Amino acid sequence: MKRDKKFLKKTYILPVIIILLAQLLSVFAFADTKQFVNWTLSLDGEVIEGNGKMYTKYGYTDVMLDADDVYQYANGISPSSGEAYRVYAPANDTEFIWIVRSDELEIYATDKGRTELDSFIGGEGGIFRIVGDAHQKSAIDKSCVESMRGATSTLDIDVRELRAVDSYEIYAYDATDTLAYKYGAVFFYGDELLFVRYSELSNNCFDADGNFSFRSGTVTMKILDGESTSQIKLAGENMSYRSTAHHYENFSDATPDIPKAFFWMCCLAVGFVLPLPMLGLGLLMPRLKFLSRPRAWYWLAVLAALWIVLSAVLMVLLLI
Repeated sequence: MKRDKKFLKKTYILPVIIILLAQLLSVFAFADTKQFVNWTLSLDGEVIEGNGKMYTKYGYTDVMLDADDVYQYANGISPSSGEAYRVYAPANDTEFIWIVRSDELEIYATDKGRTELDSFIGGEGGIFRIVGDAHQKSAIDKSCVESMRGATSTLDIDVRELRAVDSYEIYAYDATDTLAYKYGAVFFYGDELLFVRYSELSNNCFDADGNFSFRSGTVTMKILDGESTSQIKLAGENMSYRSTAHHYENFSDATPDIPKAFFWMCCLAVGFVLPLPMLGLGLLMPRLKFLSRPRAWYWLAVLAALWIVLSAVLMVLLLI
């Protein structure tokens, strides 16, 4: 009889051990299903690899960061110089990224991203905004900019006459609404609205900081029609400050090592299916008359039920 009791003790201790092991395995499975993106920088600093892509350094001039959203990866890069740099992007898994080295923006792009950036800098941006003196901004339609660019009436004017008149600069943005450059400006000159595109001006029309210069010289500006003027005025009445939302890499968007479907199937199996036999044993075995200590089996049922509850809580936390 004593031998039977020892055997029964072993039988109900074994499921408890299995449950504890299953809990540990589920934690390890979750830890292994995700990993943050790792980045490597070439010795010459021209190539960054990571996220399954190769980004090469993109040469540009007068492009600024004016992002609606900035995504920061958990891992940075550490060149042989010993410095460490954070890696940023418009969002996870985009065609270009950037780092900030010595307060300078350095852009790296894939081949596809390079083509898109070339188009953007070449004047084919899809997003445009007017910018006021206080750096407030307001969006204007691309069709409005195309109409302004196609205006045929022009006026040659001494830039000194424009020094004191109201004006807006026009910024062009890339398709991700992250990078921008100064596209041109509009000036309220008397009853007319004048437009100039900066790329059509010579270098002596700008100061050392790249801003439009009012020091001297004559420029040819386009006289805008009533429709374009109305759109610019309306945009000027609805200006606001532009803020940037920052997002950070976390486990929910890190790179998966195994398919998500397989991971959730394992969670269901370990968290809910595996404890069911133990729960059944814990509820049924105490009904057997030859057992002298049924309370131990009830504890097994309690542990199995607790494991199911904890599994449900864990899955909810993973889904949030």
